[in-house]
Amino acid sequence: MVILDIFIGLVLVYFLYSLLASIIAEMFATWVGMRARILRQGIDNLLNDKKPAELWFDFAKYIKDLFLVEPRDFRFSKAGQFYKQPSVKYLGKVGEDDWWNIRNKKPSYISRDNYILTTLNMLSNSGLGNCEWDKIKFSLEKNSLNLEPDTLKMFRDFVMRSNDSYKNFITLIGDSFDDMMDRVNGWYKRKISVLLFILGLFMAIMMNVDTFQITSILSNKAEVRNGLVNLAKLNVDAADTAVAQKPEYQKAQYKKTINQITEMQNLIGNGWDMKESKFLNYESRIINLTNFILFKKERDSIRKNNLDKIKAILKKQKLGITDIDTIGAILKIKLLSISKQDTQRKQAYFVYDKIGWDKIGHIAKESLPNKQKFWGFLITALALSLGAQFWFDLLKKLVALRGAGVKPDEQLQNTKSLSNPTRIDSDGLSQYEKNPITLAINSFRPKWEKITGFVAANPKFDNNAIEKYIEVMFEQNKIPSNFPKTISQTIDNETINIPIKTIIGEKAKLGMANGVLAENAIYQPATNSSGTAAAIVKNIRTGQSAILTCGHVVRSDSSAFVDNEKSAIDIVKNGMKIRLGFVKNSVMSIFCDAGIVEFDKKNEHLINHLPKITKYRNLSENECDSTLLTINTLGGIKTGILKEIGKYHTFTDTLNPDIRYYDLFTIASASNPAEQLTKGGDSGALIVDSTNTPVGILVGASKVEGNWVSYGMKLSDIFEIMQLQKF
Repeated sequence: MVILDIFIGLVLVYFLYSLLASIIAEMFATWVGMRARILRQGIDNLLNDKKPAELWFDFAKYIKDLFLVEPRDFRFSKAGQFYKQPSVKYLGKVGEDDWWNIRNKKPSYISRDNYILTTLNMLSNSGLGNCEWDKIKFSLEKNSLNLEPDTLKMFRDFVMRSNDSYKNFITLIGDSFDDMMDRVNGWYKRKISVLLFILGLFMAIMMNVDTFQITSILSNKAEVRNGLVNLAKLNVDAADTAVAQKPEYQKAQYKKTINQITEMQNLIGNGWDMKESKFLNYESRIINLTNFILFKKERDSIRKNNLDKIKAILKKQKLGITDIDTIGAILKIKLLSISKQDTQRKQAYFVYDKIGWDKIGHIAKESLPNKQKFWGFLITALALSLGAQFWFDLLKKLVALRGAGVKPDEQLQNTKSLSNPTRIDSDGLSQYEKNPITLAINSFRPKWEKITGFVAANPKFDNNAIEKYIEVMFEQNKIPSNFPKTISQTIDNETINIPIKTIIGEKAKLGMANGVLAENAIYQPATNSSGTAAAIVKNIRTGQSAILTCGHVVRSDSSAFVDNEKSAIDIVKNGMKIRLGFVKNSVMSIFCDAGIVEFDKKNEHLINHLPKITKYRNLSENECDSTLLTINTLGGIKTGILKEIGKYHTFTDTLNPDIRYYDLFTIASASNPAEQLTKGGDSGALIVDSTNTPVGILVGASKVEGNWVSYGMKLSDIFEIMQLQKF
């Protein structure tokens, strides 16, 4: 979690500074009319032919295009005439035609309908005919609008492709405008990205936003990490990354963002430390003051021991020097060693500063390419150029990921209490919205869990996959005599009676062995327990290969969180425990029980029996009772049949006596339902289908109505929650 907190803090820094840069960039773009200038280039491309410039003018043309300078002859072109049409002309801001105004008076936005209407008016006004369509065709046939060759061909092609349909012609014109606007948006984004990089580099240097330094602070100071994580949560809940285009809103956004950055800087303390600046020590200030006094011809006052005059001079400078009596005495001593030549005195005076120039010099010196800070600033600038929306989206995902397990107490609470989670399925509907039985289960289950011996409550399906009753499982001899046979659920003012069937089962046992040294078993010294390695996956966070297994196998205590001091994991080879690697992530929640162990390259030979996951798939309801699944246990290959999907069950083990998992699938022996397929030590075993495609990992087994079932956890859930990647 420390690494995740560091990453959240760093992303928050990037987000707030990129938001500030975006606001400033948008304010600048609004001021210079950048959107209008880029739109003008797009209309120019649509209505004017592009002629290759002569070699002598290529560079000049490139510079003009780079700075969006309007060509002198643009107003005489067809695109220029387009902007003179009343339907476009009056979209621009009035009163900005002054020669000194750098803003562009043209509109910054033209709608599709407005472009079509204006273009049709230009064409029809230059043509002859009984209707507008005849006028347009006449205009293009005779080129009475004097369109340039390529542009004329484009419009004539539109007429040909329209099959003599005025409506189709209008659609083709609109489509060409939409294509152009897509390019215009791309141009604008590229211009803004360059501007964001420049602003980002300037802000990084002036505010000392050094990625390396901030990462170091976050790594070493837990209080800073926690503060930034809390600030990140507030930003995720309340932040608005849409930068306003109106100046009055931009100013409000700017002020709000500055306040957030100030709060963040107070936590990090990443401002410039000017203690290293030679201009800030007293002695150097005194020397500069002495030179100043000499140039002002005040040395006679000093030589006459006029201490009051010295104090007055020092106070007048307002340099924050407090011990004026001591400084005055030192000043007289320093005065004796300074040359009296006028040239030296004038040089000394112009060296004199008022601290501001010293700061700039110090910052510039520390930001040279030969210093590490320069590269930290460069990384920050590149990050800010990605934009505030990119970092905000990433921040939301990281905060949500951390929300799956922020504190050990919260994680333990999630595993010990049933919280009625809402799962969103592929059709976009939650379980609450799908079926009254699902709603009833989530409503009544918290009450049932308080009953001694309660194990699980699941909806049951008939052959048509329609839920028809609730199956409530209790441990043997613990079914309450007064447990209801039906329950009522009201939906949209309609009361539905739902049947209940009680069955005898038991809490599932996590497939974990204690003290048994099976060959190739994953062994956790902290808990003296072992399990099975499923396969090799890739950790997105670190980019490293890692071994996937169950989270309850590699945990060091009941919290299921990674304890760095107890994260070492062994593998059993020839009855001996050999150090394999260290736990990098472990999650035990109601939808995930998984852990990953990163191993050293020199230990690859110890795991050469494990497959690399290159693909996986989900199981579907129609595969139940027909699909054979294979469990790769340490004791050998076990084959069973898929029985049910989406099961809920309660598990028990020595460290945490009450763990609940949702969305499991069950496997049973196809030939003998009473046969126990898996046992202690099999937790983490990879489950594959008949094509050897992975579908999940084993978490445990239990006996239901006298028959044994093994429980698997979906690989798709594990990959999503654990942030894993296929090879």
